[in-house]
Amino acid sequence: MPAWKGEAASGQLLTELIKYRPDWREVLLYLDSRMPTTVAGRQARAYLRDWADGHFLDAPFPEDPHALRARLRRA
Repeated sequence: MPAWKGEAASGQLLTELIKYRPDWREVLLYLDSRMPTTVAGRQARAYLRDWADGHFLDAPFPEDPHALRARLRRA
């Protein structure tokens, strides 16, 4: 399956998951917090955050722990 089809399916699932939910921010934050620390988990976290940004959803995601660690190493 092409990557764009997988992303489209993931986007549809996220849309259906939070549609009509007043607690959609908490749902997205929960999903973000449960991502594994593997490479695939980091990619899924990045997709979730990009998806939320692309849909103009104001979800206050904490800084990705891997990005924070990398930023602190560079400092």
